[in-house]
Amino acid sequence: MSMLSPTLHQSIRRARDIASEQHSGHATPEHLLLALIDDPDAAPVMRGCNVDTERLRRAVRGALPAGTDDPKAEQATVHPDPRFRSIILRAVSHIRSVEQDAITGAHVLVQMFPDPAAGFLREQGMRRYDAAFYVCHGMAAPSAVATSAAYSRTFEVPARPDDDAHESRCQVVLLNDIYTPMELVIYLLMEVFSISTDDATNIMLSTHQDGAGLCGTWSRTEARSRAERLMRRAREFQHPLRCVTVPYHGGRAQEAFSGFLTWLDRQVWDAFDQRAR
Repeated sequence: MSMLSPTLHQSIRRARDIASEQHSGHATPEHLLLALIDDPDAAPVMRGCNVDTERLRRAVRGALPAGTDDPKAEQATVHPDPRFRSIILRAVSHIRSVEQDAITGAHVLVQMFPDPAAGFLREQGMRRYDAAFYVCHGMAAPSAVATSAAYSRTFEVPARPDDDAHESRCQVVLLNDIYTPMELVIYLLMEVFSISTDDATNIMLSTHQDGAGLCGTWSRTEARSRAERLMRRAREFQHPLRCVTVPYHGGRAQEAFSGFLTWLDRQVWDAFDQRAR
């Protein structure tokens, strides 16, 4: 069963405290956004999307309506209003639908965008796509005006020193995310890679189960082109689908892909160890 993380519990409590301090009748999404600025999961997403959090804090506080002057209001229990509850419910429903357990402030931040309070984030250029991409992949989304070369650098797996001898071939690998609908993944795989529905479904299921799925092997130029096109098309639908291109050294394609999964696993745990220090 899905559960709110301890830090999200604290952020919700902090949002209610902010509303209470301002003598507001209910805690609103604006109070929630103020609380998420200090949330350990949501704050890095905002900063990673180039949001000036102190500027955001000033803008939100400045726009809050004046509450009641009754000093007793601060002592009263402040409950979330329907908009606030709707945001939390969307986050819970989505995380349940993708069979994950912990709901964090980052997930709530993504679900804020249908609400008018997200206008404060849009004022600084942050969109739902940016938030979802960062939550899924731990990096900023490619700029809409990025050049092809700059765009490629966001998804190419670093080559080994001996890769020049095998430069002619690369595998395209699809990475899992928790926001792109399965039906859209299948549709885009069929469109970009010219494969059947069954093949696209198998790639999608492999990606969902293993965290990554092998789309195929092409020349390095063609692999980059197809990966870029898939990401660009997903972006048009405002979903954070992401590919990587992996140098291919010959042999069975599935064995080479298994080597990539080992590399990916090592990257995850190396990052975990660095954060734990």
